[in-house]
Amino acid sequence: TRAAEGYFSCPWANILVVDDNRYNRLVAQKLLDRTGAKVFLADSGAGMLEECKKQRFDLILLDIIMKYMDGVEALKKLRETSGPNAHTPAAALTADAVVGARETYLSKGFVDYLAKPILPVELDAMLRRLLSRSSAAIDEAAGLGYSDNDPEFYNQLLGVFCEESEQTENALEKAFSDGNAAIYRTLVHALKNNARGIGANLCADICLEAEQAAAAGSLDEALHDKVTHSLHEAAQAAEELCAKQTLTNNCVVVSRAD
Repeated sequence: TRAAEGYFSCPWANILVVDDNRYNRLVAQKLLDRTGAKVFLADSGAGMLEECKKQRFDLILLDIIMKYMDGVEALKKLRETSGPNAHTPAAALTADAVVGARETYLSKGFVDYLAKPILPVELDAMLRRLLSRSSAAIDEAAGLGYSDNDPEFYNQLLGVFCEESEQTENALEKAFSDGNAAIYRTLVHALKNNARGIGANLCADICLEAEQAAAAGSLDEALHDKVTHSLHEAAQAAEELCAKQTLTNNCVVVSRAD
């Protein structure tokens, strides 16, 4: 599907809309079709969990008030899985547009918030925030600056970041599960520095927040989810930048013997 002129374009994106109201699903699909994205629909939290087993999505738009399983519970169950969408960003859809609603949903693990009825301009702005890939996840100019303005060396650092991302995530998950705030702090401190070095400023900023919380002895689940999600996004953007610069040999993940 081609994007309509003047709207944010993301033809590469798979977006899942979850809402138990058929009217709302139709409206969301109509507006998302303008972006060129592939749009998938689910009419319940259980339906969302089934769809999320089948393929990876780039974004989930998740209604909060639904029958049987609300959006908060559905997101919590999704985060407990080990499937392809365990870390996929989810934006809350709700008619509960009261003061403080956005902060409430962010604290529950959502990455953004959209009031219903959906206004096209607000949806467009949110999609730009969440799906502008390299520009959102990695500031290439900043990364080059930290790499002595040497594109080949920068590409090498991007490759190392890609290579180590899975190991870093596993270590973070273990420290979080063990409740070891000291180790967690050390890990997010290192990730913060590496992310900043390739220009992944959002990831670095989230890691700084997590580092400060861990230093105070706090391991917050919603913040941990933000760390792992931002790591995924940064690693994906780093891989894409490697491919764009046609130096993909530096992005091959190498298995090293201990």
